[in-house]
Amino acid sequence: MLLSDPDHRVAEQYGVWGQKEMYGKSYMGIIRSHFVIDEQGRIVDARIKVSPTESVELAVAAVTGKTA
Repeated sequence: MLLSDPDHRVAEQYGVWGQKEMYGKSYMGIIRSHFVIDEQGRIVDARIKVSPTESVELAVAAVTGKTA
């Protein structure tokens, strides 16, 4: 499922909307993260400030029960 969050209310609740810096300038934005949520709506894996390459491996490991 994909989530659209244009007013970043959900991102704020999950703690992934925050201050970032690029080229010496500060701005507010999404902090790269992923959440794996099971059928009962429980978070079974949460990664904040995760690298794009590790994110997929870690999410698949959380879903399959295998270690990444």
